[in-house]
Amino acid sequence: MAYNDKEEENLALRRTNKITEEENIILKEDNKQLINQIRSLEDRMDNLKVQLKKEIIEEIYEEFEEREIKEKKKNNLIIFNIEETEYPSRQEKIQKELDTCIQVFKEIQSEVKDEDIVETFRIGKYRREEGNEEGQEEGQAQIKRKPRPILVKLKDERTKWEIIKKAKTIRNSRNDTFRKVWIVQYQI
Repeated sequence: MAYNDKEEENLALRRTNKITEEENIILKEDNKQLINQIRSLEDRMDNLKVQLKKEIIEEIYEEFEEREIKEKKKNNLIIFNIEETEYPSRQEKIQKELDTCIQVFKEIQSEVKDEDIVETFRIGKYRREEGNEEGQEEGQAQIKRKPRPILVKLKDERTKWEIIKKAKTIRNSRNDTFRKVWIVQYQI
């Protein structure tokens, strides 16, 4: 019996060892799979971090661009209903529109000078409708449609607000041409 007990004990020990070895093999495989899954998750996290950083940088850049555009536009005005006349040269047209804007500003008692204005230009698509009317100089053709608005870029915001505050007084102008003109701030 002692022999059988010993043999059974050895047999039980071998079975236990075999089960333990099989469990170890299974555990090693499970560990390898877990390690691979962890590495995969770490790689995905790294990729997500890189992607998130890119998205954050893009978002910051877009916000910066928006602010820059708003900063550029904050000093702008739009003048409506100024007669649009065609001139032979671009330079002559630019100068005439600048002079007209200065006249409008003088009409509302604003102290704006040429150097306070960065740029003026018409907004919208230009459509030419010719027809030389009596009393016009040669080379000038009166445009027979609603005039395009003039965008006025000013050097500083203070000047813009001075003009905006006084703009409503233009309705009381003695000059019929100026009564129909209106000035608004450029909406950002």
